Amino acid sequence: MMIPKFRAWHKEKKQMFDVAALFFSRDGRMNVGNFVAGCFVEHYKSDDVKLMQSTGLKDKNGKEIFTGDIVKVQTTSIIDGSKLDFLAYVYFNEEYLAFLIKNLNPIGDFASAKLQEYLKQNREIIGNIHENPEIMAEVKNDA
Repeated sequence: MMIPKFRAWHKEKKQMFDVAALFFSRDGRMNVGNFVAGCFVEHYKSDDVKLMQSTGLKDKNGKEIFTGDIVKVQTTSIIDGSKLDFLAYVYFNEEYLAFLIKNLNPIGDFASAKLQEYLKQNREIIGNIHENPEIMAEVKNDA
């Protein structure tokens, strides 16, 4: 069983932090808290942060993959066996209730796939959409 794990991007401070606690008020509002050096130090309103959930998977370097991460995937073409590299954005699809990757530089008809399908593939986190927006811009400019 996977224990849910989150990190958060503080929109105004432009900082990433591990989420230590989620607090829900009686009126349905959520606050996000974090620890520094083992002590609970800060909490933020959910409007101030963007939550990202761990997929439970790791990249080739052992780094945990979260929604919002941009991964470089190396795979093999089923057509001719050639090596293919592509960048993909990790997200959670509520319709399929699954973590998916969206190809940022589509190869043929491939647009998105289950992240788990690439479990055995060579994949590496190269950034995330919040700390590295330039990666997304570069992909859009190359398209």
